[in-house]
Amino acid sequence: MVPISLLVTVEIVKFAQAMFIAWDINIYDKDRQMPTRVQSSNLNEELGQISHIFSDKTGTLTANIMQFRRFSAGMTAYGSYENQIRPESEAKLIASDSTL
Repeated sequence: MVPISLLVTVEIVKFAQAMFIAWDINIYDKDRQMPTRVQSSNLNEELGQISHIFSDKTGTLTANIMQFRRFSAGMTAYGSYENQIRPESEAKLIASDSTL
């Protein structure tokens, strides 16, 4: 059994730690011009729990950045075919459409 006063004390400590995280001026996103926003009192428990690190063969950390390539909705296509490897049949289809 756990006394209720201990649970209350733990929640107060979590709240205080969340406030210290929000007040820390070193945690600031310069790109978005945003300070840290703490939306959960459990944030401090989740910090430092890294289970996987992805790196290439040299051991350097890599960024997982998605780039927009193509999108089609109905009869409208967005994006381009630049720098993409196309199947030969698709390349012929595109070439025949451009001659029309």
